[in-house]
Parts: sequence; C-alpha cells; structure tokens
Amino acid sequence: MIDEARFRSRFEEHYHAIARYFLARGRNAAEADDLVAATFEVAWRQLDAVPRGEDALLWLYGVARHQLRNARRRPSARAMSRRSSFRGTGSAA
Repeated sequence: MIDEARFRSRFEEHYHAIARYFLARGRNAAEADDLVAATFEVAWRQLDAVPRGEDALLWLYGVARHQLRNARRRPSARAMSRRSSFRGTGSAA
C-alpha cells in the first residue's frame, strides 16, 4: 500500500509535466497519452529507483526521453515520417 501511495503521489505531481514534454516534441494527444503511460509504467516497475523530491521529475524526463526515442524507432513511426516528408516534396498530380 505504501508503494501505491508513493507512485500515485509521483504520478499526480508530474503527470502534466511529462505530457507537456511529449506534446512539445510534436506528438499528438493520443501518442502523448501512450508515451506518458509507458513512462509511468517504467516508474512503477522501478519505483525504488525513482528519486524523492524534485529529482523525481528529472528522472521521469530521462525515462520519457528514452520512450520518445523508442517510439521514433518503431516501424510505424518511420513509415508515418516518410509519408509526411513525401507530401512536402511531391509534384502536383
């Protein structure tokens, strides 16, 4: 029960900051929600590694950065990126 309360506290305190992190990096709301969930899933699994106090947000940003990097590596993300880059360079049909 203590772990759950500790996690809930971190989640409630830092959720909006982590969501803004993803939105500021061009993710839409649905993608941002998925990445926030993945970030806090790591925090739950590694709860003992999450620092206390203000350092918790810095730790979460590090996890978020890794989640974003992993999302960019996924084939679906690469395909979407390639399609959007073709739109800007194609000729009118």
